[in-house]
Amino acid sequence: MHRFPALLAALGAAAALCQAGTPQPAVRLLPKPITTGGMPLNEALAKRRSCRSFADTPVTLQQLSQICWAAQGVTETVKGLRTAPAAMALYAVRLFVVDRTGLAEYLPKEHALRTAREGDLLPAARALALNPATSGEPPVVLLLCVDLAVLQARAGAKAERFALLEAGHVTQNILLQVTALGLASVPVGGVDEAKAGEALKLPEGVRAVYAMPVGKAKTVP
Repeated sequence: MHRFPALLAALGAAAALCQAGTPQPAVRLLPKPITTGGMPLNEALAKRRSCRSFADTPVTLQQLSQICWAAQGVTETVKGLRTAPAAMALYAVRLFVVDRTGLAEYLPKEHALRTAREGDLLPAARALALNPATSGEPPVVLLLCVDLAVLQARAGAKAERFALLEAGHVTQNILLQVTALGLASVPVGGVDEAKAGEALKLPEGVRAVYAMPVGKAKTVP
């Protein structure tokens, strides 16, 4: 009888050791987003333009934090409601960020980026997001993806429709926030889902529907 506590403790220690030996994805907390002030909404709406010419200027971590929060940040902690509406508040959209450090997924609840792949994946992401009319090298590419499994149990045949509508809401939030930060972007809807999944090794069942290069607009002489 007295051996059981010691046995359980040993098993717990072994489990912890096994878990510790398994590489865990790095999670990087983002700076706290600013939720008051800033550019008036009317001004952001008036200034928003699709940009296809980018300067070689970095996007700061604070700017990236603000963009991620505008896309899917939590605005009500009890129910976990976010900045963009979603069918039945199930949130089928998943936001990925590609920069020179690799591919990371935005975690709304933690307001953090979880590393999915390391390495310079920008060339592959730019190839998905840009076209011959685009110039410059945007320092960040956002990839909006949908996971229909999140919706299918309750939405059935309407799951795809609801997910794509949600992606549209998130995209507009991003565009207005980017504009308010003095940056620029363009929503690219013609993303090849198969190429995106293969090039960036996206999780199974996750489909890329929008790619958005983000950076400073290049001033044309």
